Amino acid sequence: MKYFYLLLKLLLTFCLIYFAVKDIDFSTTKEIIYTWNGFYVLLVCIFIVILQTALAGIRLKPILELFSYKISSYTGISLWFLGNFFSQMMISFIGGDAMRVLALIRSGIPSGVSMRAIFLDRVLGFVAIQMLFLSSLPFLIELISDNLLYWAVLTLAIVSAAMIVGFIALGFVPKKYVNTKYIGKIVDIGSISRYLFVDKTASLKILLISCFVQFCNILAIYFITNTLGGDISLFNAFAIGSTVMLLAMLPISIGGWGVRESTMVLGFGLIGIPSSIALTVSIVIGLAFLIGSLPGAFVLLGKYKGKQIINQANLIKNEVI
Repeated sequence: MKYFYLLLKLLLTFCLIYFAVKDIDFSTTKEIIYTWNGFYVLLVCIFIVILQTALAGIRLKPILELFSYKISSYTGISLWFLGNFFSQMMISFIGGDAMRVLALIRSGIPSGVSMRAIFLDRVLGFVAIQMLFLSSLPFLIELISDNLLYWAVLTLAIVSAAMIVGFIALGFVPKKYVNTKYIGKIVDIGSISRYLFVDKTASLKILLISCFVQFCNILAIYFITNTLGGDISLFNAFAIGSTVMLLAMLPISIGGWGVRESTMVLGFGLIGIPSSIALTVSIVIGLAFLIGSLPGAFVLLGKYKGKQIINQANLIKNEVI
């Protein structure tokens, strides 16, 4: 089944990339990338990715404190680089989250707590980009003239709002159901938001970090587009960028490739920016994520024994939500 799922993601990734670029003049994109400006924006974008990873790693420390466990910020950053490396590089069937869980276990955190903490961490990242998308909705709606696209965006907004409300509401599930013999584990994972009420100040801090991590993507889109000859306002970058990144986070392609390119070309088309520039922006961001994940290889080879940690991760990956 794992092979089928990976092959399906690969097929969908290639299909999305093909439909995103089939009508685009690649020579223009290559000319833009193979310039000093192209190299310059890639370096800046790599820095932004590394900054995001560091902030996400720092965020893991207060998340674990909600579960009454402590790690250093350095450990959290190392874990995030390790996870990003496995998320971006197809070196195994192990996802980045499974690697983070295993690394936490090897750091002395119980397996149940490790899985809950990483799941909460991932969900909060998703909630943050959903919040940014919803707050950008007024700007996005103004750009849309196509009726079908309008209803598609509105549906996405309703689903996102419902998911946020549902996530918070599940935190109020009575504790007796968490201890239910057969469905207790499912309820326990589903109601993970209850840990946010342990320390509301810390939870607010975690959420703010999550929002800033996601907002860095929007700033990157704004900076890259204007540097490479496009003309985009910060509000339009906010509206289009938050939508692109929300859809790219869906686990339907490899590293968001294909989804990001398709939605970027479509979104930039709403404000009259050429598809070649839209594709270039998306490729630069994708390459930055790829290169920015490489420090995770040094974490894997240095702090952990590569083959050993991969084999152990294979044993627990089916338990990770």
